[in-house]
Amino acid sequence: MQIFEHAVFLTLFAIMQDMYTAIYKKTKSGYAAWIEEIPGVNTQGKTKVAATSNLQDALREFVAARRLLTKREYPKKSFVREPLSIEKRVHA
Repeated sequence: MQIFEHAVFLTLFAIMQDMYTAIYKKTKSGYAAWIEEIPGVNTQGKTKVAATSNLQDALREFVAARRLLTKREYPKKSFVREPLSIEKRVHA
């Protein structure tokens, strides 16, 4: 598997494990949408379905970009990188 394909797989795997809150706001031209828990992950779409698809793409791209930036900014041996999962809780 090439490095890029491996990175995409890991990104998709990480995203599929967690649930985030999508916020939608009706606008004159359609819908604005963002991820409540992650500042900067936002988009828009003509329909809610389009906004959802765009938001999923934005989240995938955000995670992939952050990983690439971390790898560029820090030499491999200067940090420890490991998976972290958060405890699933039921909202009251």
